This record gives sequence, C-alpha cells and structure tokens, in this order.
Amino acid sequence: DSTATETPSSAHVTEYKIPDPALLVAPVKLAGRTLLTAQISPHSTVASPPATLSDASEHGDQALASAATLFANADYAGATLCLQKVLRGAQRSSPESLRLVRALLEVYRATHAQDLFDAAVLQYFDYWNGCTPQWRTPFVPHGSRPKAPTVRPNTTIHSTEAPRRDPTAWRCPAVVDAVAARGLIDHWRTHQHCEIDWQALVSIQAQAAELLAEELSAPAGEPLRLIFWGADHLLSGLAQATPQGQSQVPLGLWALRFCLLARMHLAAAYEKAATDFCLTYIAPAPPWWLSSLPFESDLQAPITADRARDSLEWQLQGHIVGVQGLDLPDLSGTLISQPVSINCAALLRMDPTAMAQWVRWLRSAKAKKVEIHLQNVGVLVGVAWVRAGVDHFGEIHPQELV
Repeated sequence: DSTATETPSSAHVTEYKIPDPALLVAPVKLAGRTLLTAQISPHSTVASPPATLSDASEHGDQALASAATLFANADYAGATLCLQKVLRGAQRSSPESLRLVRALLEVYRATHAQDLFDAAVLQYFDYWNGCTPQWRTPFVPHGSRPKAPTVRPNTTIHSTEAPRRDPTAWRCPAVVDAVAARGLIDHWRTHQHCEIDWQALVSIQAQAAELLAEELSAPAGEPLRLIFWGADHLLSGLAQATPQGQSQVPLGLWALRFCLLARMHLAAAYEKAATDFCLTYIAPAPPWWLSSLPFESDLQAPITADRARDSLEWQLQGHIVGVQGLDLPDLSGTLISQPVSINCAALLRMDPTAMAQWVRWLRSAKAKKVEIHLQNVGVLVGVAWVRAGVDHFGEIHPQELV
C-alpha cells in the first residue's frame, strides 16, 4: 500500500511514496507471458517529471502498467495515487495524458466515487473537446457477483433487417398529450412484446413527457421486448424538443429523451445529450443506466467491412474476481463459424485469478479457430489484458476516447 511520510518544515509538507513499476514483483504466468502482481516497497518513489515528450510518453506507459496491476489487485488507493502523481507532470491535453485521466475516472467509477469522478471531470475539463464523460452507475455493486452469468448472449438486437410490424402496435399521434401518454403507458403495461410506431410524431407536451419518462424508466412492470418503428423520427423529434442553450425547456422533455436513449441502448447519443444538458443548465445530467430490456428498431446501422457478417454477441460485466467469477460458455464439442463479439462496456475490473482463466478460455477458442472481438475495453482493463497476453487470442477494441 502507499504510505505518507511527514517531513518537518515551517510549512506542513507531505511526501507521498507510490509504487515504482520496477518494484512490481511476484510474477504470475499467463499464456506464456508474465503478469506482475503488486508487491510495493514502502520506500519506492516516483521519478521527477520527464523532460521530453518521448520520456513523458514512456513514463505515462509505465504509470498505466503499474496502475493497471494495482487496480486488478483491488489496490484502488495505490492505482489512484500512481495516476495522480504522473498526471501532475504530464503534458496537458496530450493523447498520453488523456489515457491517464480516463484511467483515473475508471478507478472512481469502479469504487462508486462519483464525487471524485465529477471533480476530476471538472479539473481536466480542457481534455474533453466539448463532450465530457458522464457518470454511469456500475452494472453490479462493488464486491458482489451478478446473478446472471458474467458472459451471456447480448439481448440487444441491432439488425440491418427490420423486424416485422405487429398490427397491434401503439401508434403515436401527431401531438402526444397527457391522454395519449396514458394510452401508451397502458400499452406498455399490458403487452409483453411492446411495439411503438413513432412515424406520425410532431411534438410531445411537457406533461406527457413527464408521465412517460417516469413510467418507461421504471424496471417494474416493463415488457419482455421493446420494438420501435420510426426510431430515426423519434430521435430527431427528441433532439429538436431539447435544444442546447434554451433553459426554459421543461425538464420533463429532457428526462424523456434520456430515458428513451437508455432504452434504445444508445450510449454515445446519451453522452452527447448529457453534454448539451450540462451546457444548458450548468448542472450534471442524469447518470447513464444500462437497460436490460431487449430492444429492436428499424434503425439502419451502417455496415462496415468488419460488420458485414453476422456475429454472436456476449458481454462481460461488473467486478470479475476469482476462479468462480468468470462463467464462460463451454466450447468443447461446439462448432462456432461466426465471429464472437464480447461487449466489455460494463466490465469494471478483472483480477489476476480470473484473468488466468480468461486467457485459457481465449486460447481454447483460438485453437478452435473462433474469431474473438473484445469491444469497448477500458484503459486499465486493456493494459492488464495486453500484459497478460489476451491480445494474442482476441482482437481488443478500446473504448473510444473523447
């Protein structure tokens, strides 16, 4: 652990001793590579701020490697101190320091330290290029395991082939008032497969927006499946109803916009809306929440060369700890011809024991010629995975840095 030594002087000065990457010992062998676990000397110190850009980049990489190891071993204070120390000597707004700041925010999110998260976002405001990170409630509480398997089929469907329209779908009128909102709420509560057609939408009244936001954001009584028609039209209408800079707009309209973006699993659009909200009201936006409700729509997602074929979609989530922390599908006797995409956006941390099991599973998948894509991987998890050799068996796609 990090220690603090007080030195006598006329002004009270505290010298913080934090881990030197060279002092990380006790190697754990994973996939023929070495993952270092933390054994910190109480007398280790951090070098003076580097003098050149190349030195700064190398120093930042060392700090990330050290912080990732400490974080994986649940030494959150050590990881935080390591990142804060190197950031004090880093070049402002450089790509290397941006990764360090994002790593620091990941530690705060994993430890539920929203006050520190918000303070860091403000402290490093000039890094965000107009799109500030938003606090997202972690998917599972710290220290607990999810009830569902940690790796599971992703129920969210983003298909380029539109679903079939149900004649019983609720059809939106041109103006959604309180009466129409109550009709939609009744449809939401009584249809397990809830289809909503937004094609005719022109405007939504504030009272109706408040009613819908309160009902549609509550997990109790939600349907088993949600389908939107005219989803592009809905998104455009919500954006027009909540313009940036117009603080006289009723907050109920913003609440409905955030609710529907979460239900549609549109995290990037949610963050953009949150930035608009912050700039308009000079106040924090509602935190992102991960909807477990399966969703389909007629949105036409762009097809790239990497996405031109179907893939199996799984996800990793929460704190994954110990041998029993990772519940992976059994690949023995299984023939998987499609690429497997594993969404890691909700993954907070993976400890070295779980990581060893993870690498063994990935090695087995590669031996069966299964193509693995690890999507939305955080900075600290990604650094730890590269050090463990995960990139030898699957393609790591980091979360986009704003």
